[in-house]
Amino acid sequence: MPARLKAMEFHILGPLEIVVDGRAVPAPAPRLCSLLAILLLRPHRQVQVGELIDRLWPDGAPQPANPTATVHTYVRRLRDIVGADVHLGEFREAVACITESLQYTGPTSNDQLVALVNRSGAYKELGELDLAAADLRTAEPLVDNRLNRVQWGLARAGVENRLGHYEQARRIATDVLRESREIGNAYDACVALQALAESEAVEYGIGRQWSRSLLARCCTALDRPAEAATHQAAANTLCHQTGYVPG
Repeated sequence: MPARLKAMEFHILGPLEIVVDGRAVPAPAPRLCSLLAILLLRPHRQVQVGELIDRLWPDGAPQPANPTATVHTYVRRLRDIVGADVHLGEFREAVACITESLQYTGPTSNDQLVALVNRSGAYKELGELDLAAADLRTAEPLVDNRLNRVQWGLARAGVENRLGHYEQARRIATDVLRESREIGNAYDACVALQALAESEAVEYGIGRQWSRSLLARCCTALDRPAEAATHQAAANTLCHQTGYVPG
């Protein structure tokens, strides 16, 4: 029998409160409370890392050396507070809802494409990588414009990286970056790729080199030369240590 999901409430009028199974949970650090409040005010919406950085450190506020990495650390801490069972439960529910909705979308419609890409993302979070890859293969023939190809490519790069197909993931991500810049969608795609590289970098080997190289490309495209130089230097060091040079 699957484990029961926790009942969770968030109170945001006045001091932020988290209630789990009827009992209050100690509030996290102030910056984590701010991040949680920002996300709670944007339900069912993907929030870009850049927007979180702008709101956590508004104009004039001193930022950490690597605000993007700091935001990812904060998100991981929030997930620990919320609980992995709730987090995974949301993805299981998403898979079930999307699977049901697919019965009502046309086999060649844009809705079908979006549903398959979204279900692939939920499968990836659940560790069901073969199912995630299968959904993206089914979705590929439905990609009929460049914007859809960017979104499909971002999802495909993430799955390939998780599967350990680092070279293939790097090629896909590079194509996405090029195409997104050509259609004027560079910022969103670069931020997404940057988050992908940071959150899914493996500790050792080609994956880590690929992630650092990709981060350098993204920072360059986002006009962050100092960060780009730091990531590229790290990638060069890893390449020197292992004798592997990405193409």
